[in-house]
Amino acid sequence: ISEIEVTDADAYLRDYVPLANRALAESGQRRLASGGRTVALAGAPPASRIVVSVFDSLEQAQAAYSSPAYLAARSVGDRHGRLRIFAVEGLPP
Repeated sequence: ISEIEVTDADAYLRDYVPLANRALAESGQRRLASGGRTVALAGAPPASRIVVSVFDSLEQAQAAYSSPAYLAARSVGDRHGRLRIFAVEGLPP
């Protein structure tokens, strides 16, 4: 799950998103939601952009977000927003 408070939307979409998409697509990431309309139901409102992804395991998610390709993308993304990314282990099938 990624919560992103975008500070420069044009630069974020132009400079970070293509790099991150490419890096994470190679990792086996499948996206369930990416930047769509978000509604707060309880508590503090969410960040301006939310991404919900699925990986086959926590280890795969950790590898994806610590890969050299994603870390290079992240160094760009950090200039255009504040990112909070965390993983939650899913329920067994």
